[in-house]
Amino acid sequence: VIFVDDETNEETTCFLFAVFASTGLQNTCGTVQLAGFLRCGCLTAPEPECTLCSDGRFFGDTALENKTVSLGEDQFTCGELPFIAAGFPAGPFCSGVQTTGGQECGCPSTNASECTLCADGS
Repeated sequence: VIFVDDETNEETTCFLFAVFASTGLQNTCGTVQLAGFLRCGCLTAPEPECTLCSDGRFFGDTALENKTVSLGEDQFTCGELPFIAAGFPAGPFCSGVQTTGGQECGCPSTNASECTLCADGS
């Protein structure tokens, strides 16, 4: 069982996720494969297109794992955000997670948003 819906008590199994994966919906493949690795015994972790840290690190500072971060109206812990990010392709949502979550969860700054007049940094 991957998860149980709190409202309906309905179980989602690895078999159902495998069927869902076979439908070929590309925008959900990362999420399905991550669930397969974490909950269904798949031996290889998928390479996420989106990572919590903009430098490609999956986790930020592990000491902040229980810190709560707001993304829009939703709240997640720094321990949950890497798995949320991994389910999405590179793009605007990923950038938002990296900007807010990465900073709040202790990812090293890549200074990607800083600009200097001269290309050499001076």
